[in-house]
Amino acid sequence: MLPEIYQDKKNTRYEWSHHVCKRKDGTQIPLRCCGASMNNFLTIYRMLKKGLLDKKTLVVFDQPETYLGSEQIIQVARLTCMLQKKVGVRFLMVTNLQEMIRALENAAAEYQLDSQFNRYESKESNTLYHYSYFPVT
Repeated sequence: MLPEIYQDKKNTRYEWSHHVCKRKDGTQIPLRCCGASMNNFLTIYRMLKKGLLDKKTLVVFDQPETYLGSEQIIQVARLTCMLQKKVGVRFLMVTNLQEMIRALENAAAEYQLDSQFNRYESKESNTLYHYSYFPVT
């Protein structure tokens, strides 16, 4: 399960409550000031605590990197892979940011999920608003 206290690679420690993220140094960050991705993970965390997430769950993220810096992008990728590895939650992410794709690839390797990580690229067809999707190898 996702821990109530999460420690990232820089040894910054975060404690999650209902409305505040509290860092190890005592700094409290109101969640209303956080980006959409962090609020999405708070919702996922609450669902996890209530036992609503399992291997049948599919979470869809559209542009999860929006309003995030480089370090936060890496943390979102790691949290996503941690949830997949420990709980079995599956994710479908739509992104066009190469930094997010690299972060997800690295996190998938870190959590030994390489075989479960699939990338697809869309190609516009001749029909208006119609796209085809191809696996990226």
